[in-house]
Amino acid sequence: MRFRRTSGFWTSPTSGQRYGTRWIVNIPALDTGLTVVAKPGHELQSAFGGLYEGAATVTGRYRGKPITGQAFVEQNGNWR
Repeated sequence: MRFRRTSGFWTSPTSGQRYGTRWIVNIPALDTGLTVVAKPGHELQSAFGGLYEGAATVTGRYRGKPITGQAFVEQNGNWR
């Protein structure tokens, strides 16, 4: 599996941390290419700083056929 790139960043106005909101994922062994898009604004605050948890949509192709779906994204740290 290869993550080609992360884009569509969102910066939390509360913590100032930056999170990715869009990923392109390729899985050559399954002839699969996916785009995962998370909704911005789902940051939780903890003693360790911000944590992003939120729903995401998935679109792409699996073995040559179009697919759609849903996913859940968790991120911690500050994406650059």
